[in-house]
Amino acid sequence: MAKSRRTRTIAVAVAAFAAAVSLTACQSGGTDKAAPAGASATASAASGGSVNDPKADSAPGHSEKNTGATARLGGKSGAVSKSGGGDQGPVELACSGDNVEVTAETPTRPSHYLLLTATNTGSQACNAYYYPMLRFGEDQSVSAAPMEDTKPQAVVTLRPGESAYAGVALGADGDHGRTADSLAVYFGNADNDGSTGSAAHPALPGGSAYYDDNAQVTYWQREKADAVN
Repeated sequence: MAKSRRTRTIAVAVAAFAAAVSLTACQSGGTDKAAPAGASATASAASGGSVNDPKADSAPGHSEKNTGATARLGGKSGAVSKSGGGDQGPVELACSGDNVEVTAETPTRPSHYLLLTATNTGSQACNAYYYPMLRFGEDQSVSAAPMEDTKPQAVVTLRPGESAYAGVALGADGDHGRTADSLAVYFGNADNDGSTGSAAHPALPGGSAYYDDNAQVTYWQREKADAVN
């Protein structure tokens, strides 16, 4: 009986050993799905981390998301800058008849007055320096003196589509009164020592204007009300 039990014990041990060898062969050769998980867990444990460490798993994803957000914000900022909302440096281009359209109208008040509206029709911002230099009809020189008390605190800069205003007091009660059927509007340069670019030629209300030697013109104004008061 003792010999029989010993024989069975040896047989069981041999069977267990054979099963272990077979299982090892299967893991190393046929079934490779479980191996990466075990290797990953072992590597993570060896490095002192956790298999389910959220920082290690999510860091690359967060990095990509942050990069995407930065790109979107940059695009939005670029679009705003392109439309004129960003700092593009000081404006140095002078307004002239080449990039500005001027119209003339007769306001309700005051009387014997013209209101000039200069609108930037170009693609760049420009400065409406000082005051418009006017030449009525066939005059050989400037027809209206500037009103110095209307000088604004800063140069009026016109972005594309924006307008500036100037008022013209025609006089009409001084010497050498005459009628003109045309008007040329010249724009001053930054040094205020002459005109720049081409003149604008707005149509006169009713086709003509009566003026005299007392005619005066305001500086370019940002607000229309400042040009007629």
